[in-house]
Amino acid sequence: MVGRVLPYPAGKVTPHLQSLIAADHPLELGRTLEAQIGGQLRAGLVLTDLYEDRYPDADADPLSRLMSTFIATRAIHADGPPGQGER
Repeated sequence: MVGRVLPYPAGKVTPHLQSLIAADHPLELGRTLEAQIGGQLRAGLVLTDLYEDRYPDADADPLSRLMSTFIATRAIHADGPPGQGER
């Protein structure tokens, strides 16, 4: 069963998110591929890698049985690392 509508969190920094950040916990964000990848490209980044994953079978996640449910991208700035060379 789907529990959240994309995007989540919907642009609001809630007290719960603030507590996760303060405790140095990872954040879980839900974005459309258009928002995630398109936003990186519009920001001048170059996509260099993409990784898909899913919950293990032991977690009995019905959607993960059919498809990857997580995505991570690696992107670098088209002009190289900040502070390197002339701009």
